[in-house]
Amino acid sequence: MTKYIYNTEIFTSETSESFYLLGAFMADGHIKKSGSVSLSSKDEDWLSLLRDVICNKLPLQYANSSKTVKAIVINSKIIRSWLLSYECTPQKSLTLKFPEIPEKYLPDFLRGYLDGDGHIGVHKQSKSGRNKKLNFNVSCEFTTASEKFSTKLSEILNSLGFKNSIKTINPGSRANQFINSREIIQKNNIYQIKISSNYAYKFINYIYYNDKLLSMPRKHDIARFILANCFKHKENKRSETDIIDLLNNYHCITDKYSSKYAVCVGKANSMG
Repeated sequence: MTKYIYNTEIFTSETSESFYLLGAFMADGHIKKSGSVSLSSKDEDWLSLLRDVICNKLPLQYANSSKTVKAIVINSKIIRSWLLSYECTPQKSLTLKFPEIPEKYLPDFLRGYLDGDGHIGVHKQSKSGRNKKLNFNVSCEFTTASEKFSTKLSEILNSLGFKNSIKTINPGSRANQFINSREIIQKNNIYQIKISSNYAYKFINYIYYNDKLLSMPRKHDIARFILANCFKHKENKRSETDIIDLLNNYHCITDKYSSKYAVCVGKANSMG
């Protein structure tokens, strides 16, 4: 077995990068009882970025037979122990608990989890209201199969001033065919925690508090667009032309990624 030198300090030093990685591993990580730790994603750019800060010699491996997901496998007792100490446990999908995170690192943890199992985007809304005006909505969504995690996450978001809602998606419902633009074969309830409108804009500003953060490049591009374009003035004061231009410009960003990662994108949909 090839021995690799891991940057264990990026975890144990407990910095913004540490808790970002914790969020990513809680969303897309897997701790085997045999001792290894893995992180998998369809987003190879993101996986490569995280690989490079942990151990740049690690190979990217295919994680499934269809070769649509890649993974890094880590054999480090120090990294494994640190993740376990923060509730990132084996077979965690249904039992995941929200860890005790220092408040100043909550934005980093939430950004890491959002990058792994979340969605950020701008959606076109149908013409509605008295004047039948076209509008748009900014939204962020977290997804988990753990009811305890979803409840605690919702409580924490509310305490931070980010009003949200929890949606339960039952096995067999039509809504479970695609979640966060990924096809899911669902056997258990899935919980989606959603932040919308002005609350979503403020939340995006909260987790992307500067431009040089460890983050998924694709979602950070979307966040930059939202922060630069979606709250310059009240939504209801935008002209319909302004909104159409905003949505078209948004899709210029998402479309450049859609073919690379085979993510569903449509004019009335969004990617994240």
